[in-house]
Amino acid sequence: MKTKIFGLLLFWASNCALAADIISPVADKVDVTIYRDDDSNSSPELVLLSDPEAADRGLLMVNETRTLDLPAGESRIVLRGVADAIIPKTAKLQNLAAEILESNFDYNIISPYEIFNKSVGQTVTVVSRNPFTGVAVERSAVIRTSEQKVLLEVDGHLEEFSCTNETQEVLFHKIPEQLSSEPTLSVVVRAPVAGHFNVQLSYLAVGAQWSADYVATLNRDGKTMDLLAWMTLVNARATTFANAPVQVVAGKVERDSFETMPPKMMQEREAGACWPAIKFPVYGGYGYYLGESESLEEIVVTGIRASQTELGDYKLYTLPGTTTLSARQSKQVLMIDQKSVPFEHIYHYKVELGELLDRVDSRHFDADDEEEEIFPTFTRLRFLNTAKQNLGIPLPSGNFSVMQEHSGHSMFVGQASIRDQAVGLPFDIDLGANSDVVVSPNIVSGKFNKDDDSTKIKIDVLIKNNLEHEALAEIQLVVPDTLTAKILSESHKHRVVDGHVRWLIKLRPSEIKHLEYEVFTKDRDY
Repeated sequence: MKTKIFGLLLFWASNCALAADIISPVADKVDVTIYRDDDSNSSPELVLLSDPEAADRGLLMVNETRTLDLPAGESRIVLRGVADAIIPKTAKLQNLAAEILESNFDYNIISPYEIFNKSVGQTVTVVSRNPFTGVAVERSAVIRTSEQKVLLEVDGHLEEFSCTNETQEVLFHKIPEQLSSEPTLSVVVRAPVAGHFNVQLSYLAVGAQWSADYVATLNRDGKTMDLLAWMTLVNARATTFANAPVQVVAGKVERDSFETMPPKMMQEREAGACWPAIKFPVYGGYGYYLGESESLEEIVVTGIRASQTELGDYKLYTLPGTTTLSARQSKQVLMIDQKSVPFEHIYHYKVELGELLDRVDSRHFDADDEEEEIFPTFTRLRFLNTAKQNLGIPLPSGNFSVMQEHSGHSMFVGQASIRDQAVGLPFDIDLGANSDVVVSPNIVSGKFNKDDDSTKIKIDVLIKNNLEHEALAEIQLVVPDTLTAKILSESHKHRVVDGHVRWLIKLRPSEIKHLEYEVFTKDRDY
């Protein structure tokens, strides 16, 4: 369908604006701060593709600077070009020497559907073009409509308008007053005197998200890696923030998702053949998503690098200079580029105490009946987040992909996710199962005391290194929340990390070692 609008915006502005309207067509400056949608590590691009309502999530703070010449008395300030997913009740206008009487947000945006819907009874011009000769004939018509179709009254009779008829066009002479070419916030004020003001408009909006993605390349020494981290910014909405300072906040900010939402903007579409041909954003839920296609239109990778500062209890990452976050765009910004970051390669295994206790019977448990089972360990990369270890920077939660050079090519080793990591603390990256170092946990003896529901159990964990180099094995005892446990004896000294008992055991190439420990356990008192 072809829809022409003659001088539409100028005509609309000149007819709708009152004498006391002060029009601010665009912000002089704008800066944006993006907050993480939640504490998950899901890619915002993938979330947007899988969930159409994802464009209604993701919180951002927008600060605009605008210049206004305000007359004395009562007037209406029309602030055009605000974010299409603005949360109007969070808007705040500062540095204005006037009393604010009323605030309104206009979100009936121009679209073919809305133009027809709001123009019922209006006169338009219908242009019919001969497909063979190209000769055009113009006729005056009045828009009529029903629930199923658009009807045009021409010369006293009704004609159905077809969106797919490329030989016919409808020319509108004005835009309905209820429609706007862009989201608009209007504020009615009363000023005691006239003046020239540089005002600050701040508000919350939804529709932008960010995530951190790490790429670690293991070096040949097997002890260090090169670490890159990318900050991915996603603008899922139709508003472009041009030449804006952009910041992101690491850490989950608590908010009421029902309170911090834009107004409900549900557009009821008519059924019938006309409306599917209209290629405009579709409104739904509490905001709108990307109509016919839910994909982003552009993915940009930049070479700029973000810097990190403090924002209360949160970490603030600032992009240098300004950047343009275009509508429906994904932009990647370099966040970390560290060389030769040391790590420990650990072969980790969890011994589930609850499972072993299930095998102990108070009357006829016999260790000789136990069948030996061999289990693989799991590869764990352990880092210490300090400057001495070539890190020492806050690491936002995100996905962590590990690569390794092989025959001149990078090969994918595995992927895990990390939570927010503070400076000075160790953190682990858990990858897949590894059969180079294996374990076999077995019960040596077990006795259940029915008088106090306690159990003494002695466990032997066989650990075998099948590698041609040293290996560091870590055995962790996992105790159910319903039980208390105490180590009575052990062949290797344990340590407690994050509330869990762990043993670190170093093995030479092809070496076999045994870890033996006895545990007293009973039901926890609540």
